[in-house]
Amino acid sequence: MLDIKDYLLKRISYANRRINTIEKLHGDRPNETHNYFGGWELGYLKGKLSAYENILDEIEKINKGE
Repeated sequence: MLDIKDYLLKRISYANRRINTIEKLHGDRPNETHNYFGGWELGYLKGKLSAYENILDEIEKINKGE
């Protein structure tokens, strides 16, 4: 289980860095001026980040015995 948590933490860190970098480079409203990932908006990365965080939360609930 530790390997999965480590993997998720790395993915969360990477997604956060990419989101922050893109927002810094492209301003407050990057979706209005740029397309990412074959036409996807920046929300695609934010959605991936949210999914990783949710999975990590569920793993931590299981580990606590909830």
